[in-house]
Amino acid sequence: MMRRKLLMVAVAGTALMLPAQSVAAQTGSPCTKTGFAFVASSAILGSIPAWLQADSLIEKDVAAYKVELAKLSGAFDSASQAYAQNSTMLSTPAKAAQVKKLQLWQDSIRARAAELDGKVTLRQQELHQPIQLRVQAVLDGMRAELNCAVIFDASGSGSGGGLGIASADKSLDLTERVIERLRAADPAKPVVKLPATVKPPVKPPVKPPAGGGGGGPAPVQP
Repeated sequence: MMRRKLLMVAVAGTALMLPAQSVAAQTGSPCTKTGFAFVASSAILGSIPAWLQADSLIEKDVAAYKVELAKLSGAFDSASQAYAQNSTMLSTPAKAAQVKKLQLWQDSIRARAAELDGKVTLRQQELHQPIQLRVQAVLDGMRAELNCAVIFDASGSGSGGGLGIASADKSLDLTERVIERLRAADPAKPVVKLPATVKPPVKPPVKPPAGGGGGGPAPVQP
């Protein structure tokens, strides 16, 4: 359903490199050994109340959209079955007309499904992006402070999901440090303030074309 990306990898530029015996050395940076560290972005995001609240709001939207599409699909399915039962009594032109109406009906359902999918994507961007930017800012600051060249994301699991790590030295894990820094920024409140909940506009269900029957293409699945 929902695709989450958090750009956790940042390469240090020359201007950000700290001099020898810098803060990195004073704070016990894991990057003094290897030049890199890692975090688990899923654990970081899961520790942020605003992120969990955003997920809950998105899931409610998705659940409502699934119900709507299920109703549309069910109505189309019923019409398809009715056409299959009555098609033998129709003339060839009448059959062609009914199939055309069903095709238009199915196209309208597909268009509605695409519209709802777009609404979910926009909702994710609206609620998730501010949090991701806040976490990224903390990561960038910590990378420079600890004199790391790269911070990898250990939550990745393949294509588009970041770098997966099967085994690593736990001393290179900065996850808890990032979580502590985010909490310290404002311990009494979520890291970011979510926008007010906006209910999706109520849209009338897609109606079958006038004089519709059933049959033709298979029902659209939500």
